[in-house]
Amino acid sequence: MSKFNAGALLLLFVLMFFSSCTHKVKDQVNSPLQQDTICDPNLVYYVNDIQPILNSNCAYSGCHDVVTHKEGVDLSSYNQVMSTGGISAGNPSASELYKKISEGEMPPNNPLASAQQKKIYDWIKQGAKNNECTGSCDSVNVTYSQTIKPILDSYCLGCHSGNSPAAGITISDYSTTRVIAANGKLMGTIEHKAGYSAMPKNASKLSVCNIKQLKKWINDGIQNN
Repeated sequence: MSKFNAGALLLLFVLMFFSSCTHKVKDQVNSPLQQDTICDPNLVYYVNDIQPILNSNCAYSGCHDVVTHKEGVDLSSYNQVMSTGGISAGNPSASELYKKISEGEMPPNNPLASAQQKKIYDWIKQGAKNNECTGSCDSVNVTYSQTIKPILDSYCLGCHSGNSPAAGITISDYSTTRVIAANGKLMGTIEHKAGYSAMPKNASKLSVCNIKQLKKWINDGIQNN
């Protein structure tokens, strides 16, 4: 085979490869929501795990929300994350979103916790699927460490931590969370009661399950368990 033919074949292969990747990304952007009624503990679900982290830490005014979309990146929904976040499904290290998060470039001045970074890594590694778990809610076996802190870390920590927390309220650990749980501010905000700022800000209300779990924890004495 001549060098010319070999080069032409190589070029054709490269073009076909990138063409197939482009179609794959486009297809995935418009992929329908996959809902599991039984939660797989080994899976990371976009709706349950990833979007809350992005809403709290990235998809807000002045950063990567629908209106601002800083640097052309909108992280307010699955389709926009896939369209503008530089996601390479199955390959976290080649995904711009994960690279910027893992290198501490984003969010600026307030890096994501290692557990949150791992969730994003695992979600991309598992194929960056548009998925959700709608399984049964455990509002009986509720503890601060296993139930409450993960909820608050995902939905609230991005705004209520660091040197300048929103409204001066910090929920970075048990002691700071206990204060707003005891004075009624926590439930007032997440239940969108009159006189309280609705939280999470600019995002959907917490699920019925999450609200039940928070109520259970508070009614049981706001324990550090």
